[in-house]
Amino acid sequence: MKSLEEKVIDKVIELFAPYTHEDVDRLKTEIGKLFSSEKEDEKIKTASRFLCEDDEFSIADQVKLIEAQADIDDSVMLDHVDNVTVWEAVEYSFTVSKFLDEINY
Repeated sequence: MKSLEEKVIDKVIELFAPYTHEDVDRLKTEIGKLFSSEKEDEKIKTASRFLCEDDEFSIADQVKLIEAQADIDDSVMLDHVDNVTVWEAVEYSFTVSKFLDEINY
């Protein structure tokens, strides 16, 4: 089954043909960037339900730190990741792995 991104690319190619292979590659790259940016925004929005932004580290910065921790050990409690601030209501509720699943990483 094709992803929404692939369906959009196919439809644009169909509507605006003829394209060269270079045009199609460039189109795929640009549409991919749009979908990637949208996914990233949604991930940050979801993460903000669990993380507190502070003067030093934005929610996006904290998600990057969590992603980096996942590469080392994703079984660590989210609260133990340096420079990550978890909302009190969800303290000690997530491992790094479970948090990334929760935000659809």
